[in-house]
Amino acid sequence: MRDYQVVRTYEEVDALVKELEDGPDLIAWDCETGFTSAETVDKRALNTRHPDFIVVGFSITNSKNWARYVPLRHDNDRPLEPIKVWEKFRKIFETKEIIAHNASFERAALASLYRAGDVERPLEMKRVGHDTMIMANVLGKYKEVGLKALTREVLGESQTEYASLFGAEVMDKTGTKIVSSKVKKTRFNSLPVSPEVVNYGCDDSALCMELFEVFYPQLDETLKRIYSVEMQILLLMSQAEEFGVGVDWAGIQEAHNQYLTFRPKFETKVREEFAAMTVDPELKELARHANFGSPKQMRALLYEGLGMKTTRTSGSGEMSTDAKALEALSRKHVAVRSLLSLREIDNMGRRLKKWLDEYSDCFDGRVHPSFNQVRVISGRFAASDPSIQQCVDGSTEVLTPNGWVRFDELEDGVAVAQYHPESRGIDFVVPEAVVRKHYTGDMVSLNMWGRNYLFTPDHRMLSRTRGPRGTQEERERRGKWRVDTAADWAEWGQNRGCKDRSFPRAGFKLGGRVLSEVERLSLALAICVQADAYRHTAGNYDWYEVKVARPRKMQQLLDLGLTLKEYDSDACISGKYWSTKIKPADVSMWLNDDKSFKEEELLNLSVEDMRFFIKTIHMWDGSFTHENGYKQSNERIKAVHIVQAIGTLCGFSTGLNDIPGIGTEGATQVTFCDRDLRKSDYFQSEVVPWDNMVYCVQVPTSYFVIRREGMPQITGNCPKDWLWSINTEIGEDGKVKFIPEGTNGEDYWTGNFRKFIIAGENKTLCTFDYANQEIRVLAGITQEPAMLKSFKQNLDPHKTAASLVFGKPYNDVSKTERQQAKGIQFSILYGSGAKALGEQLALSKDEAQDIIDTYKSRLSKVGGWEAQSRRQGVADGFVTSWFGRKMTLWAASNPDPYIRSGAERLAVNAQIQGGAADYTKLAMIRAWALLKQAGLWGTDKVMLTMNQHDSLTFEVSDDLDMNKVRDILQEAVVFDARKMFPKLQIPVFPRFDVDWELGKTWGGSIPWPLEEKATKTETGWAIGSQEDTLEVQAWSKDETVDTPQVQVVHLVPEALQVVWTGKVDKARLQAFTDMLKSNSGDTVVYFTMKGQTKKLATKTALSGLDANRISFVLGGAEVHERTIEEMEEML
Repeated sequence: MRDYQVVRTYEEVDALVKELEDGPDLIAWDCETGFTSAETVDKRALNTRHPDFIVVGFSITNSKNWARYVPLRHDNDRPLEPIKVWEKFRKIFETKEIIAHNASFERAALASLYRAGDVERPLEMKRVGHDTMIMANVLGKYKEVGLKALTREVLGESQTEYASLFGAEVMDKTGTKIVSSKVKKTRFNSLPVSPEVVNYGCDDSALCMELFEVFYPQLDETLKRIYSVEMQILLLMSQAEEFGVGVDWAGIQEAHNQYLTFRPKFETKVREEFAAMTVDPELKELARHANFGSPKQMRALLYEGLGMKTTRTSGSGEMSTDAKALEALSRKHVAVRSLLSLREIDNMGRRLKKWLDEYSDCFDGRVHPSFNQVRVISGRFAASDPSIQQCVDGSTEVLTPNGWVRFDELEDGVAVAQYHPESRGIDFVVPEAVVRKHYTGDMVSLNMWGRNYLFTPDHRMLSRTRGPRGTQEERERRGKWRVDTAADWAEWGQNRGCKDRSFPRAGFKLGGRVLSEVERLSLALAICVQADAYRHTAGNYDWYEVKVARPRKMQQLLDLGLTLKEYDSDACISGKYWSTKIKPADVSMWLNDDKSFKEEELLNLSVEDMRFFIKTIHMWDGSFTHENGYKQSNERIKAVHIVQAIGTLCGFSTGLNDIPGIGTEGATQVTFCDRDLRKSDYFQSEVVPWDNMVYCVQVPTSYFVIRREGMPQITGNCPKDWLWSINTEIGEDGKVKFIPEGTNGEDYWTGNFRKFIIAGENKTLCTFDYANQEIRVLAGITQEPAMLKSFKQNLDPHKTAASLVFGKPYNDVSKTERQQAKGIQFSILYGSGAKALGEQLALSKDEAQDIIDTYKSRLSKVGGWEAQSRRQGVADGFVTSWFGRKMTLWAASNPDPYIRSGAERLAVNAQIQGGAADYTKLAMIRAWALLKQAGLWGTDKVMLTMNQHDSLTFEVSDDLDMNKVRDILQEAVVFDARKMFPKLQIPVFPRFDVDWELGKTWGGSIPWPLEEKATKTETGWAIGSQEDTLEVQAWSKDETVDTPQVQVVHLVPEALQVVWTGKVDKARLQAFTDMLKSNSGDTVVYFTMKGQTKKLATKTALSGLDANRISFVLGGAEVHERTIEEMEEML
């Protein structure tokens, strides 16, 4: 039984502080947080940078057997003054080695105390020694790394649930029950200091200490080095989070003000366009005052008044004014097109308002993103806010009236399948915009149902809540639609899972052609022909059936009015077969001359007739599973795609799977589940770097149907640079074009979100990103000679691969051949096969496979490594990065082969991404160290402000020499990693290169070639004649971020001086000696004890990165990196 008590008097505070001072060096602590407003639930409870955020109390201990809770800001129970208590504990936090679970949050909470007035001067943890959440992640044994989950799995204990502290139900101030997902954001300060609250608080620190004692001995030397790097990164990224990202709030506010000014003018334009269509005074008056949101008034205006016509009807049988009806009318009437534009303008206005409401309330006016170190198994960061890209990759397909079309092949004017969440209906509309743009940054890879989807982090995703159905309130809460981002979904996949959500994967087509009974019979006959008939020389289709066990087919043919003839045949097992003849004219409505389906006809059917189609085709060409599968040989793959599209439009969740051994090219099966909403028990995510085109569309409902790797999904719209104007013209293509003449916000309205991300006053953003980082990691892992040579000679890696694959000199490689080689290399990185590559490169599956085979034979080490990684990764259940990071493949043992195949892909991709993540993190540590060494690190000099995985953005004072800063950063981020990881077994380390940009805004930064110098101007820094300038009203106030006192290294030191500050203990000294022996290397060790220094015989691979480990073993030590010359002078 643990000893938990509350501290209520200053005498008890003094006694606790003394006990901690005299006790062990390791201290575990955890804080409870809330906010000062009267709201019951709010995100401010977890937003450490919000002015209303407060630390309500904290628990602390140096043992797993006891803990004390110190209450400070409970509403009705405040026995102690925070400012006095924190000052008494200052020495503990600034001298002891702190253990926490999610130490980044705890550090940020301490930083908030000064802003809240709870301390007279800033307070921080100077020695953040350990984070049990990061430690659990590095061990790679635990899928969930939250404190409660680890306590259950590792210690076999169940902690008190947060919600239970508030009683049976958590209610807001209106008396409404708060849903479980928001309970964590309730006001902890509203609770009294009850025994339950004390136990809850004390548990967090005591159990954290116990987890540390369990975890730390499990870290071998390799994992300890990874863990040490992660702890350095935690301190660095904590500073980056506290420093934040500059945002032009004045610019966003101005854009919103422009919206408020421009919107009524544009509405007037719309009304006058309608009024100009008639000479009737009453109708003109209606056009100028009608409520555009009222279907009744819009019908009166459009149909009764202006005589427009539509074939769409509402539920009451009247002509519809829904989005599809208006979209069709807009092609004939400019006024209707303008009305739809007005809706787009309102959507953009709401988006700007959301930014102002949700992100602009931090203490300094900057955005403070959270960089999660444990969300992604490869070690990459998962950052939330800000993110402005909402797109998919080119290989993702969108559903059109003619079937599935790749985004990179989608033409303007082609309708796409639009989804209506409330009705779960689907209709086809021409997109308001098609977005095609180059994007360098992160893509979120979501592995659901064994398939990978790729989205930009802020891409909008649609899901529906699930939960209990018992009470009326629970039933009402269930089934609510929710819009999140791809980054949010990635978090669910890595942490909570998604059992409380359903994901729309299909819908129900609105409207469509309703077949007569005769037409249905014709459709059934066409399915029969497509499945089992062959074209006779006389022109008719012959059908025959040799299997006695299929009477249903034969009966349907009889029902269709056909006559079956029975024949004897020794070639049939039954000795018989049945046959009939079918005229092509009877099925020409549905089939082309080659027996392929006419997709435009089938995709225009009603839901009822589409379901008839699915049921019938199951009977004729159903798989061995009969009711939930349909397969075709890949010679007839088009039929499979059409069948899947039809299934998606009539409420079936579907997926494509390869089946080898059928036909000359194998077969593909589409599986069906009669549910349009599906949950996903298996959900894994990854963040992948991207330097390529991305695509999206905008549709009125904001949601549309996509497919990737054969799996349909409903996803959200993409924002774009916006432009609307009062003055317009009709282009040659018949489309309305907006003319940006006059004044922005008056005559037109335009903007760009990326340009709202800015440098601080008198500062400039300096950004670099690694060129082909993952390909370079692949070269390092495989030691492929051709790739290593290519990078050494600074050649294009894709062009080099193409020269080998196609047997051409490097300079003779065409753009098409380079693109094919690039596709192969990325197919290896992301785990796609010949089928996907063929679709991407417009090749047949066989042609794509031939190219892949040639690539793997001529770059044999890559091919061999990939095959070995897939086999070994699934067998072991994990893979490791080249630096030794353990990455668990949670799906490796899943009995479902399709889910398990995701683990095979991840076995390859995780190693590459893990290596890239580790290299980038080492670069961050080196940059931090070198800038500090040069005296350039600090909020008024150079600070890291954004991380985009293979890219870092620094905010640099304009008073500094920008060229010198870049020279330091260039040295830091391009290096041979073996100098930091001496045991890294890579004979030839690949050369890494970076590209630089400079600017006042993120969206306006200018490329900065390495060979070119930047020049100082009156407004900042320019590259040649180009300069990104910015005039912005400053919203932020100055706030200093202190630099933690932590040793960071960038090279293997010549000498390491260890100054023992702990109590003399032979056992600790022996443990330190054993540590040196188990980490042998080339660094000379000098040991200082009681003022005496001597040179040890054992050399080591330890460095300043291992200061925390050394101090822990010795019970207190200072670790300094020295030169041998410095140490000899000391001696």
